[in-house]
Amino acid sequence: MSKEKILLISDIDGTLVTPKMGMPAINVETAAKLKAAGHYFTIATGRSYKAAMQYAKKIEINAPVITFNGAALYDYSKSKFIMTKKMPQTVVGIAQSIYNRFDEVGIEVHTEDDIYMIRNTDLTKRHVEQENLDFITSSIDEIANINWLKVLLTAPPDVMPELERYAANLDAPELDFVRSGIPYFEILSHGVNKGTALPELIKYLGVKPENVYAIGDYYNDVGMLKAAAHTAAPAGAPDDIRAMCEYIARPVEEGAVADYIEHILEDINK
Repeated sequence: MSKEKILLISDIDGTLVTPKMGMPAINVETAAKLKAAGHYFTIATGRSYKAAMQYAKKIEINAPVITFNGAALYDYSKSKFIMTKKMPQTVVGIAQSIYNRFDEVGIEVHTEDDIYMIRNTDLTKRHVEQENLDFITSSIDEIANINWLKVLLTAPPDVMPELERYAANLDAPELDFVRSGIPYFEILSHGVNKGTALPELIKYLGVKPENVYAIGDYYNDVGMLKAAAHTAAPAGAPDDIRAMCEYIARPVEEGAVADYIEHILEDINK
């Protein structure tokens, strides 16, 4: 058995859990084996620390989580943020321009502890209901001077391509735009993603970079998959995501994370 600690970090939605089935029990059982062997298991997500808490508790993570798609590290064991990266003030004007141009785009502004609902559409309603989130209804002007961590936009399929083109043509080099799900489009500070947060987590835990494993299924996982030494994706991930990875795990519904853990344990116990 390897005497060096490893870190396995997993995306939540589409990797660790499914909207219909939740978290397969086999993921919980197999993660317990990894932790019992003296290793770290945690999650990286676009969700806030509050929205991720139910999954962190269920699988009993033993390391801080990457939240807000890399804009923060949160340690549940200490009930505090280890790191946050607030957005530049220019995001306020960008968000307002999107609000003015796109009537069908839902807009949520996420801060450390709160979600501010700028426009509540059918898609944002579904989002907050699925994740059981509380929110504060607000205008952009009312929250212009507080610290934003990310902006979550929701758009119908016929509107998303136009929204992506609009974002691509904005003169905003201090911001990044990323698809984080089929109806979701996020604004983050430039350079902020799960992959840029991962080295800070590695340093905090004292794990060697070569002992870091990651599994994810979508485009907001790309930075994390590039930053980790060893990578996997569920069988149902997009082709270009699977092409990045060393190992293709079972579909998420069948316990993709459990499959990858078994592969890791087999490999390090050789």
